Amino acid sequence: MNQAKAVNWVFNMETEVPIGIVVSSPQGPNTGYYQFLVKGTARKGQFAGADCEGGKLIGMVVEIHCANKYFEKAEGVSDFSHSALITDSLPVGEWEYRIATVRVLGLLKQGKIHRPETPLSPGCQVFCPKKEELATFLGLEDAGLVLGQVANSGLEARVGADRLLSKHLSILAMSGAGKSHLASVLIEELLSRKAEHGRLAVVVFDIHGEYATFSSGDFARQARIVRGSEIKIPLGFVSAGMIQSWYPGITQVAMHTLEAALYETKKAKEGVEQLIGRVERSGARDNIKSSLLPWLYKLRRLELIGAQGQPSIKSIARPGRLCVFDLSGIDSQKKRQIIVQYFATRLFKKIRCGQVAPTVMMLEEAHNFAPEKARKGSAVAKQIVEKIAREGRKFGFSLCLISQRPVHLSVTALSQCNSSIILRIVNPNDLKNIETSCEGIDEHMLRAITTLRTGDSILLGEAVNYPVFLKVRQRKTMVGRGGGVLTHLARKFEAQALKDRKSVEAYI
Repeated sequence: MNQAKAVNWVFNMETEVPIGIVVSSPQGPNTGYYQFLVKGTARKGQFAGADCEGGKLIGMVVEIHCANKYFEKAEGVSDFSHSALITDSLPVGEWEYRIATVRVLGLLKQGKIHRPETPLSPGCQVFCPKKEELATFLGLEDAGLVLGQVANSGLEARVGADRLLSKHLSILAMSGAGKSHLASVLIEELLSRKAEHGRLAVVVFDIHGEYATFSSGDFARQARIVRGSEIKIPLGFVSAGMIQSWYPGITQVAMHTLEAALYETKKAKEGVEQLIGRVERSGARDNIKSSLLPWLYKLRRLELIGAQGQPSIKSIARPGRLCVFDLSGIDSQKKRQIIVQYFATRLFKKIRCGQVAPTVMMLEEAHNFAPEKARKGSAVAKQIVEKIAREGRKFGFSLCLISQRPVHLSVTALSQCNSSIILRIVNPNDLKNIETSCEGIDEHMLRAITTLRTGDSILLGEAVNYPVFLKVRQRKTMVGRGGGVLTHLARKFEAQALKDRKSVEAYI
């Protein structure tokens, strides 16, 4: 068969295009798996359909193997290799064939999905499902978020926003596999939604400055970038208990002195400097002061607490708008933790009261903010992240956890993410964690995760009826500054150094 024509069969899904014939084997066909003789081109990961029980039996190609009768016996091939190539003497190409193994997913019948109860018969024709049938089967929506294409189908992956985000989402991948690119595509889709489809507020905690490019281009009017140096937490919203959660070394005896000084400072609408002054002037014993003041000095050095807050909670959670907290300029992990804890807590409170729009909160490097194991006081944001994961969906607060080390991410938080998009991961510990925490993933998909190329992913969970291989689309916005080819960065650095040196010499 003409190769070009065969390739068109895979991508032309407006009609049912035959791709093979079901064959009999010792294991089947059965209700879970079947094999077919490939007539044309079939690709691992593509969907296959066949008529069964008055409907369309839909499955996924999980493996393909090639065979040839002429090459079955090694001694026969060896005899030819001493004199001439076997391909020069015998018509070996006519005896080559491919067998594809299909895992049965379900039966599409009158627009509804049923569990297949009878297997296919050998000799049945296998075809590429029509686009509309496949979209119905997978649960895609016309007004959904266009994340890319369903692999080997030409079908746009229009994923329903409610199904993807209502019960939280995790984006998991090793470094450089495309997590931030995918997250940016998701943000673009959310910002492009029309009011009649429901617009969400998007809040991103950006660790590496990869989303700052939203401040220019098509989405500039909808985006706000808040630099780390601009962020201030009003002392009026800070309790003595919060400060103790940041610095667990503060003793209960010292808490009485802290509470009294904090009350007076709030009353006067002052800041941390005045709080420290009140503690120093208080009538508390010297040993109490000496145990409390070092912690307050540390708090002062963060330069985070002020008399007035910036930004306000209402300004960062507006329908169809994006707010990026650019934390790339902050070196202190403690400061980052406190920022995430405070704004996540305040957002949750406002959303529960209906005072701000339903919000998607995207947390980059989530394993650093909600680790499974952490020393007391080192992961102050963990409690609120887990609380949002457990309760947020009831009030319209969606959590998107982005992580390259799922094995270190809180099991409580990750298990509440009912949808996952997984890009390439090779670490065996992370793979094992994904296998136990993500529903719907099987042995074939687990093996496929290690071989995914950059931009390829697997979407599974509540977002779709069945796991789907996706090719993530290109971004509309500029790519952030997060990373690059190592040697290119080295050349760029030396070129800039040379340019600076010449500028200095010219000036002198």
